[in-house]
Amino acid sequence: NHGFDIGRETYNILIRTCRSGRKEEPRPSRAEHWFNMLLSDPNCVPDFYTFTELINVYAKALMPEKANQSLKEMKHLKIKRDTIIYGSVLSAWARTGNIEQMLRCFKDMENEGIEANVIIYTTLINGFRIAKPPDILNHVQDIWHHMKQKGVAPNVRTFNMLLR
Repeated sequence: NHGFDIGRETYNILIRTCRSGRKEEPRPSRAEHWFNMLLSDPNCVPDFYTFTELINVYAKALMPEKANQSLKEMKHLKIKRDTIIYGSVLSAWARTGNIEQMLRCFKDMENEGIEANVIIYTTLINGFRIAKPPDILNHVQDIWHHMKQKGVAPNVRTFNMLLR
């Protein structure tokens, strides 16, 4: 204690600063420090924004396991999840090329009744592009059909992923 009370909003800001800018590396261990400080404060309870910031730090640091663990903790605490938070976790799985976990996370999102948007579908396509499985075309076609079936229109970024 530094002689003043730090509220949840302050912890959220401190966690967000660990995400860093374009030229700096994210600092997940520092984010965990602030998150643990928040948890140890009897007057603070993590909320949607706390987890959003923590998951974004993990996603930027390419630590999808920790991002996914935080997502599960949100569910355990009955804190709502949305497309944006799932998008961060999916992006981390995609960027590491772990398509099995990426698809599992996508299924979890769908099972929660959270609708995918064009960003989510583009992230899935990018995950297959990075992983380069032997049957990549089949997977990308499945995602494309799923997206069209749900009435989600592709955007320029989606087409760019398809052409890479």
